[in-house]
Amino acid sequence: RERVATERTRMRAALSDAYDVAPSNAPFLLVDVGDGPGGGDGRVGSESGSDDDPVDAVLERARADGIAVRDARTFSGLDSHVRVAVRRPHENDRLLDSLLDR
Repeated sequence: RERVATERTRMRAALSDAYDVAPSNAPFLLVDVGDGPGGGDGRVGSESGSDDDPVDAVLERARADGIAVRDARTFSGLDSHVRVAVRRPHENDRLLDSLLDR
């Protein structure tokens, strides 16, 4: 539990520089990708061909990097969101690298 709490805090801080990240006590984070990398600025979308939809762009980028990210558009009101799991530090680093395009 301590590891998940520590990693969740670390991931939220890193992702918050680029995206809106909802507070969470769960082992996952809800990320609004509408205006972040791969979102409104088109950085990732222009590489993946999904300029029009930031969620598709983020999903494609993560998939290309071998990372599973949950499309949260299936939930009412979450039209520009993805859900990411809080995992072990090295796995979270890979996710952060992919989502932050670093």
